[in-house]
Amino acid sequence: MKKVLAVFMAFVFVLALAGCGQNTGEDVSASAAPTASPEPTPEPTPTPLPTLETDPLTGLETAYPGSRPVGITYVSDPEARPLWGISQAELIIEGLVSGDYSTITAVFPNSEDLPKAGPVGYGQDLGLQFLIPLNAIPVHKGKSVYASNILNLLTYQDLDGILGGKSVLAYDAERKALGYPEQYCWYTDRGLVASGLALYGTSAQGALVSLFQFGEGQTGEQPASQFEIIYSPGSTTRGYYDSESGKYRLEYGDGEEWTDPNLDKTASVDNVVILMSTTQTKDDGVTLDYDLSQGDACLIHEGKALSCRYIKGSATAPLQLVDENGDPITVNPGTTYLGIYGVYGQSVTFS
Repeated sequence: MKKVLAVFMAFVFVLALAGCGQNTGEDVSASAAPTASPEPTPEPTPTPLPTLETDPLTGLETAYPGSRPVGITYVSDPEARPLWGISQAELIIEGLVSGDYSTITAVFPNSEDLPKAGPVGYGQDLGLQFLIPLNAIPVHKGKSVYASNILNLLTYQDLDGILGGKSVLAYDAERKALGYPEQYCWYTDRGLVASGLALYGTSAQGALVSLFQFGEGQTGEQPASQFEIIYSPGSTTRGYYDSESGKYRLEYGDGEEWTDPNLDKTASVDNVVILMSTTQTKDDGVTLDYDLSQGDACLIHEGKALSCRYIKGSATAPLQLVDENGDPITVNPGTTYLGIYGVYGQSVTFS
């Protein structure tokens, strides 16, 4: 965090210098000879934001170049299932932050095509450390003090349903009528995100960074037709490779599929990336603090696992997958499940 603060203060310092006027020292008196009125200075042409020609989350063709992704934090309590929109996410990030249940953040390619998504849950700084480098729009309902700290430090605008209210979230009365607790009935969609952005004067367009170096992917040799990550006694995620689709179908630890009621479809991904991190607790003694500067990683694709490493550095730096020599790993284009673990008692297996 010290590195982030240093970068931020340097950025403020540069802005301060740029805003300072220059004193030429010339004494201009009232008796000076009149001069011709200067020609009006034309308005400068805005420099277009750099955009990727491909979807930054998948490396595939995109329908909306320059559109910022949208990252939605879900309620992951088993009682909140099924999760609206989860099968349409291009990136799913999961890790245990505190308590019995992991935090699930689903990232969608843009706000224009955003489906009904939720139930929307509590924002955490773990997810933000992957959303911010992607210039994604974070959506949540309330957030931890650590999530607030990083957003405030970077003056990065989120869409918080607690603050934005009905400009950001809507209530599903039909789900409540089915017996769901009220906190599991809040969702967002393309219209709500648009109104939330308008509320804060925030653009849906922006400079983008690719999640991985996409291309002809490198494949491992270790069999991995299925994987399992145990985050806690209450949260386990499994994936099963389907050779026909080339995707990993996702299941919870109790065998229930990650079903999306929007499409009556199970969430599945092309790539699975698992990051190993050392952890400790934050100053509240409860919230887990992951060291994501670097560590061991595993890339799973087409039924094979490739051992590698990752480099991230600061909380605002993009994720990089590298080999043992530090050279970039190329990832096959497609959707990704990203799991972060490292707490004592957690485990990862694949076969």
